[in-house]
Amino acid sequence: MRVLLDAQLPVRLIEILSELGFDVIHTSFLANKNHSTDAELIAVCEKDKRVLVSKDRDFVDSFVVRNKPEKFLWLTTGNISNERLIHIFQKHHQTINDLFELHFFVELTNEDLIVHQ
Repeated sequence: MRVLLDAQLPVRLIEILSELGFDVIHTSFLANKNHSTDAELIAVCEKDKRVLVSKDRDFVDSFVVRNKPEKFLWLTTGNISNERLIHIFQKHHQTINDLFELHFFVELTNEDLIVHQ
């Protein structure tokens, strides 16, 4: 699965997700780095067929109103440590991958994955 990690997510997550089989880029690697606009992130996701991974509520609104980004993993884990976030991804990575074969908007909480229709 190809993903784009939003700016508020740790760059260290690239290595972890790559080891789990994901093709990962982070906003810090884009032309405008972590100052990329929401529109720029959505454009990268559309062009490269990537799932946007973000904690940003604005993308929920964008998805509901415009179906953009096309695929979105919304993290609602709150303010947790990077280690805890990495553990959550390690625990759920296969299910995340499987869910995006059929769905477009998935929420990752501290404990569960929720598919939004």
